[in-house]
Amino acid sequence: MATLGLSVGSVGFMGKMGMAAWRNVVLVSSILSLFLMMAFWHDWFIAGAAINAAAIALVLKDRPLTRSVPAKVGL
Repeated sequence: MATLGLSVGSVGFMGKMGMAAWRNVVLVSSILSLFLMMAFWHDWFIAGAAINAAAIALVLKDRPLTRSVPAKVGL
């Protein structure tokens, strides 16, 4: 479980660096992995949870889930 969390978190960081195009897959799998680690909490899951939380924060900070559409001016 901890290995899964660490691998998903590292994929999240690769997505932040532009090496993975599956942003939504990374985001959803990081969130699910984070919840699984909270459900079966042990001391060795702290690193995986921290990496997942950081990956989620970085992905959302870089590109929010909602898109802003600029208003058309001067038609």
